[in-house]
Amino acid sequence: MQQYELLTCAVDIGRAMLESGADIHRVEESIGRILSAYDAKEPEIFATPESIIVTVTENNGRPLTKSERIYSRETNLGRVDMLNSLSRKICATKPSKRQVYIELEKILAAKRYHGALITLAYAAIGFSYALFFGGSLTDAAVGAFAALVIRFIEILIHKHHINAFFSCILCSVSAAAISVACGHYGINSNVEAAMLGALMTLVPGIIITNCMRDLIAADYMSGLHGFIEALLTATGIAVGVALALAISGGGVI
Repeated sequence: MQQYELLTCAVDIGRAMLESGADIHRVEESIGRILSAYDAKEPEIFATPESIIVTVTENNGRPLTKSERIYSRETNLGRVDMLNSLSRKICATKPSKRQVYIELEKILAAKRYHGALITLAYAAIGFSYALFFGGSLTDAAVGAFAALVIRFIEILIHKHHINAFFSCILCSVSAAAISVACGHYGINSNVEAAMLGALMTLVPGIIITNCMRDLIAADYMSGLHGFIEALLTATGIAVGVALALAISGGGVI
């Protein structure tokens, strides 16, 4: 591949990895290995959760730079694994640009888990964590129902592109209100367990894990970005629960 083609392929793979929830170190390492496999000169890679900037040196000594802005991120570890495999395959076989993009398009077009299965997973999380926090089977059932409500709210919010912070507030206030209302009418006895079970679907576990990994690796910019994102999510959950409890204390529920 020509230098620009190589740069474009490497950055596109890195962007797909970032958009799928890969950690920064993995993205930079994959891009670097791809460039090195094709003997790119003096590759420099800088990635954050919101952008990728890659520079190589052309044969005439001039720098060639390509940058990509990342507008959205999700958690799709299956896609991250497939992109990792593609990176290793590129390093081992050095395919043409056309072959790389054929494989990349297959990975990006691969179907995720069916929506019904994801919805079932939400219910299972709400049910199992309610039991974990000391609730009864009835409390767990309420937690599962509240988690399902969170799932449907997230689907609606995704369609309207609402800010993640306000999305978290809306989901948490709904889950907390359902738990409190069911407790008020005697459906469940342990309101806290049902509430916590449902709210566990909102906890940013992977974000926190990647944040700590980046901080340990001295990648402070990405680590702080993840820390702030996790903090905003936690704040959104707290605000939503506080609103629901304040309303219920006022006699609305």
